[in-house]
Amino acid sequence: MEKLNDFIVTNQQPLVEWYEAVVNGVGPRLEVSVPEQVRINSVLVLYAHVVEHRKSIRKGLIKSGESEVAEALEEVIERIGEPNWQRIQQAKQ
Repeated sequence: MEKLNDFIVTNQQPLVEWYEAVVNGVGPRLEVSVPEQVRINSVLVLYAHVVEHRKSIRKGLIKSGESEVAEALEEVIERIGEPNWQRIQQAKQ
């Protein structure tokens, strides 16, 4: 651990510059259009993942002091309902 700390202290400015370059993006920016169906499918797969792992997500939120967010997440899942697993399988293909 000491070697890592020494590395960070010695290279602090280059590390800050590298991090800022990563966060702000470097190089040319591309305008990419994403077909509507792909966006819909990606949201559906993401929602299915959240529902599938909701217990551990809830536990992590509560542990980090975000119990209100955990409750809001549960309410949203209850309103939307379970994901359509057949459609999710089609989206993954």
